[in-house]
Amino acid sequence: MKNNLYKYLSLSFHFFLVSFFFAVLGYYLDLFFFEKISIFSFFLPFIGFFSYFYFIYKKMI
Repeated sequence: MKNNLYKYLSLSFHFFLVSFFFAVLGYYLDLFFFEKISIFSFFLPFIGFFSYFYFIYKKMI
């Protein structure tokens, strides 16, 4: 049980870091390209989250 706890805690931490990284990247891309709209800040965290989710899914198969 302890190994499962650490495995899922690590997985959730990785999901958080990937989402946070892509959110920060999207924020700075929005500052660079746009001034009043935030397209990258909204979509890049979702893209990062689902791409990492797909990577984990392919790794489990």
